[in-house]
Amino acid sequence: MGLGYACGLAIALKRKNLPSHVYVLLGDGECDEGSIWEAAAFAAHNQLANLTVIVDANGLQLDGPTDEILSFGNMAERWAAFGFDAHEVDGHDVISVRDMLRDASKRKRGVPIALIAHTVKGKGVSFAENNIEWHDGTLDDALYQRALHELDGGR
Repeated sequence: MGLGYACGLAIALKRKNLPSHVYVLLGDGECDEGSIWEAAAFAAHNQLANLTVIVDANGLQLDGPTDEILSFGNMAERWAAFGFDAHEVDGHDVISVRDMLRDASKRKRGVPIALIAHTVKGKGVSFAENNIEWHDGTLDDALYQRALHELDGGR
């Protein structure tokens, strides 16, 4: 429901001529939901250029790999087909993400933006990286300490 809500905020801001911009973060598995594509069509139809969708494209969802559950092929092409100005970026490269969000010269005017951020679920934590069990797993104290150690480069 996040994208539908974001569209409501974006259209209200647009109608009031307010300069604010709305950002919404989606998971690639969440994009299986019909409500996402209804909201995407609405955003493009209403030219909500004050809306940016960021898709965490890690290839996993609660039930398994996204390509096995419901494959969308190239996610950027799908968003573009719905009328978004779609871009892909390494979601672990914070500077690239920031630059893509900032650089208006790289965007089409008058349309919403979709940023496909390719990531690895649990990156840097050996027991969680690309492990579907960690979609909704919990850490005990020992695993928490191990994760901190691994993320700190094993120091």
